[in-house]
Amino acid sequence: MSSPSAVNLPLSEVRRAAHDVHTASRRLARVPALAAALGHLDAAAGALLLAEHALQGYAVSTRPPPQSSTVDTAVPVTWWTARIAVLTGVHPSPVPAPDLLDDALARAQDGDRDGLAAVLAGADPTDGLGLAARTAPYVQHYADRAERPSAALDTVRELLPGLPPGVAEAVLAGTPDGPWDGHPADRAVAGTVLLAGLLSLLGHKGLPGD
Repeated sequence: MSSPSAVNLPLSEVRRAAHDVHTASRRLARVPALAAALGHLDAAAGALLLAEHALQGYAVSTRPPPQSSTVDTAVPVTWWTARIAVLTGVHPSPVPAPDLLDDALARAQDGDRDGLAAVLAGADPTDGLGLAARTAPYVQHYADRAERPSAALDTVRELLPGLPPGVAEAVLAGTPDGPWDGHPADRAVAGTVLLAGLLSLLGHKGLPGD
């Protein structure tokens, strides 16, 4: 069995794919299929980056690598919860949610930052990262129907005071930066809260049909 340091993850292929989708999305603005594809790439690249980081950290903890490593410790088990705390400004007590997206949207539409943080923190990191792909087509769909979709950014600013500048704006535009440029959780969480803001602007409570 190969050692963790010998594992080659397809990060370069994901980067190239994301670059191609970004280029296409700039040329064909606001195409839902491209937004969904980009969301899937965000989640995939984020998961790969975390896996690579964890593998490097594990290799360092078991034996010194022959070359310098980009990390010196393994990714902590609570990395997802820790990032939720940074984004929301709340140190949550994780709460399991039957449906992560629906429950997170409900808390966000209620303006319940503590509840939102608790629901997000209670999610498995894989499910949390998957919110980027789940919300991307909805964001584009409802942004096209809102008279002033940028007003939904007020919800993001209120509930995610720790979100880096420009992330939510990029998600709303449908052309977010590559996931390796920031924390992989940021776009997933921003997309969820942005969707909540758009739904509220349109007078919907939750996703229609749920």
